[in-house]
Amino acid sequence: MKFVVSFLYLAMVLMSPITWAAKTYLTLDSVAVLDSPNGSIVEQWAKRTLFTSDSESDEWITISGHFPKGQWQPLETDLFIKKSEPLKLRIPYKENSARTIVYRALHTVGVDAKRYKLLADTKVYFYNPQTVKPDSSSEAEDPSNETESALSADSVNTESLNTDSVNSEKIEAEPAKTAIWKKDTVFTSASEDRYIIKATGYVSENSWQALDKPVWIKKSAQYQDRTKPLKYERKSGSKRFAVIDKKRFELSVYEVVDGKKEKLMRTPVALGFDRCLPEEKGGKCYYTPEGEFEVEFQLFDPDGINWCIPPKMSGEFKNKIAKGERCSRGTMGNYAMHFGNSYFLHGTSNPNSIGGRTTHGCIRLRNPDIEMVYQMLKNGDKVLISETPEEFDLFALAGQKPALEDETKPAELEKLKSEELRKEELETESIL
Repeated sequence: MKFVVSFLYLAMVLMSPITWAAKTYLTLDSVAVLDSPNGSIVEQWAKRTLFTSDSESDEWITISGHFPKGQWQPLETDLFIKKSEPLKLRIPYKENSARTIVYRALHTVGVDAKRYKLLADTKVYFYNPQTVKPDSSSEAEDPSNETESALSADSVNTESLNTDSVNSEKIEAEPAKTAIWKKDTVFTSASEDRYIIKATGYVSENSWQALDKPVWIKKSAQYQDRTKPLKYERKSGSKRFAVIDKKRFELSVYEVVDGKKEKLMRTPVALGFDRCLPEEKGGKCYYTPEGEFEVEFQLFDPDGINWCIPPKMSGEFKNKIAKGERCSRGTMGNYAMHFGNSYFLHGTSNPNSIGGRTTHGCIRLRNPDIEMVYQMLKNGDKVLISETPEEFDLFALAGQKPALEDETKPAELEKLKSEELRKEELETESIL
């Protein structure tokens, strides 16, 4: 009896439509959408339309949702597409991401000042210990021979750092030679060498304050570099674009100036799943939208950007939320640039994810790569996303006309595209 029941159950499974976690398909040409298998045509979907399906049979795919205006929406009633239609299953992952190529060396502009944070209580000097006279060098290195300032306040006090101040208990004593700066003190410097840092200011309550006189800190101290990277130079009147090729999982930065277009860099990226997660992971659908956007604001945090799980992802991260781990630092790296509807170009804590469909819609880069992109772009620069990025007219978007040598006849586009691709392949091979 048990054998008969098992056989009947197996037969039912084999004859029923196959069900699985939702998948994403892309139409490769115009396709007919029906209200039921072998039913009536209710819509004609254009080429490159994305849709999701959570079940299919040998002949039919059941449509469960699509992505109007770049946002996934479920269908009120199921629709159907014949499997023989020109369709492509979107593969969730892509391995072996490419190397980053920088096509032109750029120079940074701005004040080359540094910002540091002490990771432990640290001795600072009111003189440069690297320039003391030989007969007093041993004395300077011996803490027992130094007169140390009693600096016990939680924040830096410029008055206590003044070499004219004296120890209140010994009015006749010589001025203090050293002091102790507390852990977490943030200070700035515009001068340093291999051994010593010259501090000229500090940060108190998010406000920078100049020191009355500089102090010196040995580089053997424990500290964190919190310097915000300088931006790369830009030619006057230039426009820059971050162009994302969804087919090749690449981001390229272009500069258009004086009617000429130049590629500055190319780097691999990770993109949105372009599919729906299974129900046990929340069932949400994530997609990297195509279109024209612009950088709206930028983030930099040397401790790692603090990312918190949004309510719409609660099902996917329910275990973390149950442990009280809704927020974490470093998931997005140290740099992020916002564009579109809550999307970012950002770094990662998982560089192995680059080159695949592994994000919730954002464009993810390796941390050294996003730092370069951060330095190249500014607010207002365009972010262009497409599977056919060659369709973007960068000259028109920059409000410029191409110079004569940059004007290209339509018949020559494919030839130039092939030549550029081969050139990039040779450049990549030369790096490997």
